[in-house]
Amino acid sequence: MPRTFAKTFEWRFACPPEAIWPALADTARFNEAAGLPKHDIDEVTQADGSVRFFAEARIGPFAIAWEEIPVEWVNGEWFRHLRVFSKGPVRRLCATLRLESDGQGGSLGHYLLEAEPANLFGLVILSTRFFPNTEANFTRLARGAEAWALGQAARPYPAKKEISQGARARLDAILEQIERSPNGHGLAGRLADWILGAQQVDLT
Repeated sequence: MPRTFAKTFEWRFACPPEAIWPALADTARFNEAAGLPKHDIDEVTQADGSVRFFAEARIGPFAIAWEEIPVEWVNGEWFRHLRVFSKGPVRRLCATLRLESDGQGGSLGHYLLEAEPANLFGLVILSTRFFPNTEANFTRLARGAEAWALGQAARPYPAKKEISQGARARLDAILEQIERSPNGHGLAGRLADWILGAQQVDLT
């Protein structure tokens, strides 16, 4: 039987579960902020009328393909997100988040990550830096979500984009042109800031 690797990340938040749940449960934005590859989902209707969801992407040198199992969840309490791979170093990857009140106005988060290797590359990856690196990355995102839930940040997962000096100059020229028109109303700069800080999910 293939070995399953697992690690639980424990987080304590200064806000109640219902405040931070919308950010942590938004797997599309969370995964983008975590640096997971962009991908499209193909919906394949089955003979019985049900639908299965498939995706492909590339991580470093690895081409990966998987079936996206619909997320199970109870609002404000827990979710379970499973991917079953047909290509790549991992056969199965499952993330489960549980939130509970700490009884003092805050909350406790328990993020369980389970992974099963598909081959020797997967075994090496999961046996070395995968879980420590993932925990550091996800904890950073959890702290961003907490800051948003506490009203200390405009977005839980801002996307800082680096643009060239030439692009910045063109953007400033466009903003100036908008503000000289009847349509600016002093808001063009805020729109530009949003575009430069928004995630791809929002821009799409």
